[in-house]
Amino acid sequence: MKKTDSRGNAYYAIHEFFYDDDKLSWTMDAVAPLGETLDELKEELDMMLKACDKPVMVEDGITLKEVLH
Repeated sequence: MKKTDSRGNAYYAIHEFFYDDDKLSWTMDAVAPLGETLDELKEELDMMLKACDKPVMVEDGITLKEVLH
């Protein structure tokens, strides 16, 4: 997700998205990689890297829009 801080500076962060029928929700705070084992941590990091190749979501108030990066 691409967000803007209070100074107007843009930054990118990984957020979890949840799809429920026609509703889309997401975590307010960015998520950090974690795992109970080193292999689980590596898998989590791999999924996060793959997410970087997907369309970027930009928060626009309380809605999101998908943009090309």
